[in-house]
Amino acid sequence: MKKIIQKRSLILISLLSPLLLHCSIATEQDVKNLDLRLRTMDNRLLSMDRNFSDLQEQTTTRANKNSVEALQKQQASTDNTVDQLRTQLLQIKGQLEENSHHYRNLQEDTVDYRDNLSIQLHDFTEAMNTQQSGLAELQKKVIALESRMNTLADQVKSNSDVLGKLKGDIAAEASSRAAEAARKAAQAALEAEEARLAAKAAREAEEARARLNASGRIPTLSPEKAKKPGSQVSSSGNETATIALQESISPAETLYNSGLAVFKQDKYKNASQIFTEFIEKYPKDKLRANAQYWLGDCLYNQDEFELAILEYQKVIDGHAGHSKVPAALFKQGLAFEELNDKGTARLVFQKLIDQFPGSKEATSAKSKLNK
Repeated sequence: MKKIIQKRSLILISLLSPLLLHCSIATEQDVKNLDLRLRTMDNRLLSMDRNFSDLQEQTTTRANKNSVEALQKQQASTDNTVDQLRTQLLQIKGQLEENSHHYRNLQEDTVDYRDNLSIQLHDFTEAMNTQQSGLAELQKKVIALESRMNTLADQVKSNSDVLGKLKGDIAAEASSRAAEAARKAAQAALEAEEARLAAKAAREAEEARARLNASGRIPTLSPEKAKKPGSQVSSSGNETATIALQESISPAETLYNSGLAVFKQDKYKNASQIFTEFIEKYPKDKLRANAQYWLGDCLYNQDEFELAILEYQKVIDGHAGHSKVPAALFKQGLAFEELNDKGTARLVFQKLIDQFPGSKEATSAKSKLNK
């Protein structure tokens, strides 16, 4: 109805527009014609409205029929969809049950894994604590080792100082010996000259006496017979010495013999420990010089030449006249030679030759000097 009224309004406006535009020339006939035309239009509109209503009813009827068929089709499709959804629901239920079973198994595995992890964590904690304790012990050992290294460094410095002093002493002694040898040579030359002059004077006196005897001025004197004193042999008789057939070996000799046996097996480090222990325990024993010498040999055979020189020097300084002194001097010279200090080695060999000329070590030293 609203649409019809709107249409009428539009028609009226379209019809009145020319009239309004030409209102100055409008007549009564025109108004009648306009009224007639409006009625005609109303009738047409009513007819159109009836046609529209019929068409609307027909359209509604057809739409209802189509809607029922569509609804039936939709119902069938809905039923099919519901069946599919039920099937899917059953599948989902099965999957849910299977997932629930897996979840329970996973939960059990998780509990076992957590227990195992807890045990491993406990073991790891204990291992870490053990490692920390070991690390603390290792740090203590490192500190002790550093302290020992510092002590050894100080000892090496001290030994170097002693070795330098020893070289200086050997050089000074060699210089002194050279001066003494020059003095003795000069004195020997002077004495030889005096002896030559004395012999010459004696010869001249004898010749003069012979000439006087020949001329008969001095009587010849008979020489007195020289009395030769008889050789006296003092015999004090045979001394009786009481010697025990079996002597018990002292602990010092036992320790010394064990060190010597280990040395002969070329176990120089172990032998040096034994000889060091002997020297510390028995500093006044008769075998002290021998032990000191073998300790030097142990160090020499381990290429510790500087330390060996110091040990040999202890034999030389502390045991003058001992049979091991020439051997200590010779080995000291060899040690200086190993250190490429050939000048000091020559001085030591010359000292050995001067002090112990008849020893076999002196012969070896002469061979070294000749080379």
